[in-house]
Amino acid sequence: MRDAGPFASLPLRFRVLESNRNPEKAQPLHVNDWFLVYGQVNVDGRPVRVAFQYRSRDGRIDPRNGSLGVDGNGDGVIDVSNHSPEWAWADNESVVFRAGGAYLSIEAVDLEARRFRARLHPPAEYPRIELRPGVQVPDFEFVDFEGRPRRLSEFREKVLALDFWGSWCGPCIAQLPKLKEIHARYRSRGFGILGMNNEKEGDPAQADAVVARFQLPWTQARTSGILELIERRFRISSWPTLILVDSERRIIAAPIELDKLEAELAARLGR
Repeated sequence: MRDAGPFASLPLRFRVLESNRNPEKAQPLHVNDWFLVYGQVNVDGRPVRVAFQYRSRDGRIDPRNGSLGVDGNGDGVIDVSNHSPEWAWADNESVVFRAGGAYLSIEAVDLEARRFRARLHPPAEYPRIELRPGVQVPDFEFVDFEGRPRRLSEFREKVLALDFWGSWCGPCIAQLPKLKEIHARYRSRGFGILGMNNEKEGDPAQADAVVARFQLPWTQARTSGILELIERRFRISSWPTLILVDSERRIIAAPIELDKLEAELAARLGR
């Protein structure tokens, strides 16, 4: 293994299985070139664990780009799951995390000195909508696929699913028939869906084609009006993602799978 910068170099050992020794079927070996580096900072008199992404290819940690996390609930463990408020992928930004009742960001990392600099923020500078039960989703504006300005507060269903999807996402498309079936079964009892479309890397016309192909009857929000909401506030990083909220826009479950969605709707709205 090549020089690991300020960290110790470690050997890597591989075992090739007999079934994989055929050179005609050889596949390239891919090894992660980044690792997690952990640290600790005192916030309001208590230790808070933090984590950064160390890129071995250039020996750097850039807290404004890449993965990082903060132990927000004080259990000593950073939840690195896709929808955890303790974890984020920074994209040329200073990500603010909640640590108990404080809010902080990691501003710089000095690998040689093995030190990092954190900054405290007022609550108003914490934009994240944490995906956990009981959190209220704030009202937001969007433009629907017909070009009309809309608001989340227009939807007064007893239960509303926010469906984060994209035309480029195979699993998103695959679940649409089942989602449409669930919508048809529970629509008259107070269930609705708001499509949160993300075509940042795709063609908006493809999203229109998907809606037409499956004849989706629910409202769809255009990417252009909700991209910051997706990336900076909800911080959606896996697709599809379904978030279920009640009539007061409080999160019931986030994310929720289709089978659990059916069970939740049956319990709340009746079979």
